[in-house]
Amino acid sequence: MSEAKRFIRPVISITLIGASVLGLLNVYADNADVVRKAEAVACDQKPDCTARLTRVDRSPLAQNFGFALSYEMQGDKKVSGRPADRAVKCSRGLVLVGEYSCELATP
Repeated sequence: MSEAKRFIRPVISITLIGASVLGLLNVYADNADVVRKAEAVACDQKPDCTARLTRVDRSPLAQNFGFALSYEMQGDKKVSGRPADRAVKCSRGLVLVGEYSCELATP
């Protein structure tokens, strides 16, 4: 029994320290590429859309963004029927690691 403790305790300690480091990186590391992905999702990939970042909420498991959208005028007419604000949630493929994927957040 004592031999099992000799191996299990270090494995658990290393796992918890590694998860803590990954969580800190998810919150404090540079996220410029995640913001670009979120902007593209907020604008539905439309070239006439400009997204202005209004809110950021980062946690170890996900990043939430709020955008105020503006659209180019088409002639003298304002494009109507498009939302002015969008919320986007980005999360990793696995719990703490993997590529970020973004989707519109449900209200």
